[in-house]
Amino acid sequence: MDFVHVELKRDSWFAPTMVITSPEDAVHFVKNMIRDRDRETLVSIQVATSGRVINASICSVGTASYSLVPIPEILRTAILSGANGIILIHNHPSGSVKASKEDTDITKRLVFACQMMGIELLDHIIIGEKDTFSFRKSDVDVFSIDHTLLK
Repeated sequence: MDFVHVELKRDSWFAPTMVITSPEDAVHFVKNMIRDRDRETLVSIQVATSGRVINASICSVGTASYSLVPIPEILRTAILSGANGIILIHNHPSGSVKASKEDTDITKRLVFACQMMGIELLDHIIIGEKDTFSFRKSDVDVFSIDHTLLK
């Protein structure tokens, strides 16, 4: 039998004293890093109950129109970080911030997975060329699930 261990490694590009209280704060935190990329880049920000940023990670780098959303890896980072919440942010290289059906579907799946683990998906934000789209601030109802499924 092999014994293994899992650890987090801190990267130096991250400012550890940041507090996020709004989608705009989260966007400000990562926009310069992913806005002009030619491929979709997915970033997960793990936060404490107070909104203090614990850490952030690049979860996926996809194609010009699609990015894989690795739910187990997103949750693993949040759990190992002791996070109470997650903010997911990705760019649209096309410049449009219109949420695709896939964006909406994966957000619903992630809300469910997070709630199963006792972690809150605080927002999923799309960054475009000039604008941003926040699922939390939109009329798209992705954050309510049938809680009887959690019992």
